[in-house]
Amino acid sequence: MNHMRVPLPDGGDGTRLGRGAVLTDVMVQLHEYNVPSFVQGELENLYESPYSTLAQFQSKRGASLADVHTYVAYRAGKPCAVLLFRIHGHTARVLNEVMMLGAADIERFSSHVFGNFRSVSAIAFHAIRADVAPRVLRRHRFEVSEDIVLSLPASEDAYLAALGKSTRRTVKYYSNKLRREFPGFTHEVFTGSDVTAEHVRTIVEMKIAQMEEKHRPSIVSEDDVERILRVTRSYGVVGIAAIDGKVCGGWIGYRVGKNDFMDMCVYDLAYEEYRLGTICSYLAIVDCIARGGKECHFQWGRDEYKFRFLGVQRNLIDLVIYRSPFSMLVHAGKYWRSAARHLKRKFEERRRRNVPS
Repeated sequence: MNHMRVPLPDGGDGTRLGRGAVLTDVMVQLHEYNVPSFVQGELENLYESPYSTLAQFQSKRGASLADVHTYVAYRAGKPCAVLLFRIHGHTARVLNEVMMLGAADIERFSSHVFGNFRSVSAIAFHAIRADVAPRVLRRHRFEVSEDIVLSLPASEDAYLAALGKSTRRTVKYYSNKLRREFPGFTHEVFTGSDVTAEHVRTIVEMKIAQMEEKHRPSIVSEDDVERILRVTRSYGVVGIAAIDGKVCGGWIGYRVGKNDFMDMCVYDLAYEEYRLGTICSYLAIVDCIARGGKECHFQWGRDEYKFRFLGVQRNLIDLVIYRSPFSMLVHAGKYWRSAARHLKRKFEERRRRNVPS
């Protein structure tokens, strides 16, 4: 794939130094068709999100980074933004997801991509958070999902005290009841290389059985299992609840930096009267606190329990930046579905607010 490029000073090793670097305190490098070895650690440090890691980018079967470009912005000699992207036709699609990106970073990146890849007329971000909308760029912005996030206190006691009275009572009462009636109850947490494929498959199979018992279609495919296994090798945190050695519940999460992301929490429906699902969720949060975590992400889905556990909704957006008004007209039709979903969601929210309780 050939692109017309603005001539830039060569940075060596296939990199190009960004225009305007000497005019600001930010230096930009573009690694074309290359993902340097230092990128993995910088992605973790900057974004602390499993959806913005090389493990996630390569989690799909057969995924390759051979056609990926790497953009790195430096401030005072340290990376302040690292974005990976592919070019499909006339669109540059950013791989990073579920992370915060400031307006200045978006504007700088967009300017750099448009300046170096003349064939690119649109830049697409998926499921990101943006502190403010880029002001000077032509854009479409749609809310596509949400991330329900719990900001973690310093201790379990502080967290328990912050919970609502009913939730606090539920956690205490059923924790005591479960341990009183099942003295053999245990909850172990496994991380890193201690996480096994058996741990993951046990929880996934329990999730499938739970969905079937509730007469709901399974949302977990074999490809999903393979993806989970690939990401857990790098960032996995798995909790296993058992009674007398038999698994009765558990959860799968990912820990990047001081952020934890809960992917799946399940329990054997035979123990529903003990609120085992609530107990497993609480134990997962407590583990995040014990390990000095900053945030626990319950991710998408506005389940009531996430808010009872003090989660706060953060909206995730799709953002499309266009080179010109003409480009905006040419590409806009591709994103009408996103706009339609956005309008439908707003309508449903407004309708629910107007329904008497």
